[in-house]
Amino acid sequence: MLIPQLLFIVFVLAGMLGAAYGIHIALRARASIRWPSVSGTILKSTIDVSDGSGERTDTYRPVIEYRFHWQGREVSGNLIAFGLKNFYFSREAAEHYFRRYAEGTTVKVHHDPDDVTRTVL
Repeated sequence: MLIPQLLFIVFVLAGMLGAAYGIHIALRARASIRWPSVSGTILKSTIDVSDGSGERTDTYRPVIEYRFHWQGREVSGNLIAFGLKNFYFSREAAEHYFRRYAEGTTVKVHHDPDDVTRTVL
């Protein structure tokens, strides 16, 4: 009788943690809209493929790295968007970011005014 109650509590807590994390990401995304932006350059644009040993289990992750200059200092980042999935089961979905952020492309980089290393495209 005690085990079902403990499982219920564990699942409720896990759900609450997941919801809290989602709210945290949403608030950061919303705040980043008001962050100052600077011009940056895409340094690296690739797709990492993780072999899941099967056609439906391979995953594809866009890897984007960019750089900008802030007050005489070079700053790098790799966050495309808050809340963005880190991997896809479709190569085409990951290639969207690969094409959009091709190496050498000039992009607008938003940075946290309190921490210039916290960046997002």
